[in-house]
Amino acid sequence: MRPPDIGARLRDAGLRPTIGRQTVLGLMLNAEGQPRCCEDLYRLAMASRRSLNVSSIAHALSDLERVGLVVRVSTTGERRLYYRAPMSATQANLPRVELVRDGGCEPVGDTRAAQWLQQWLTLLGIPTDEQSRIVIAVERLPS
Repeated sequence: MRPPDIGARLRDAGLRPTIGRQTVLGLMLNAEGQPRCCEDLYRLAMASRRSLNVSSIAHALSDLERVGLVVRVSTTGERRLYYRAPMSATQANLPRVELVRDGGCEPVGDTRAAQWLQQWLTLLGIPTDEQSRIVIAVERLPS
């Protein structure tokens, strides 16, 4: 996504397109659905020569979450907050993939995993679409 598109997206959501918000939203959209925390975004911003501190990134994520441009990903046992950009319209035909483990259920934000699982299930003769939900359960076997 080009920077003018990011600015327009922020304005449409009712936010001023500050450099911090544009940078954070651009990094989140380039992450292709991968969950990111403030520290991850800080490292990526520094690598792209954008001087943002972790606090500015956290505030930008809070603003972006409030207007629905990013969503918080629930994680079990982690103290960090992770966020991801919602799936775009081009990815809308993919099924939802959820991981169940340790009594919690969390969405898998990796669109590549959803594409791979959709292709694999299609080969098995099980068609999926955006109305489908794939649940992956991780259980420990009794020893």
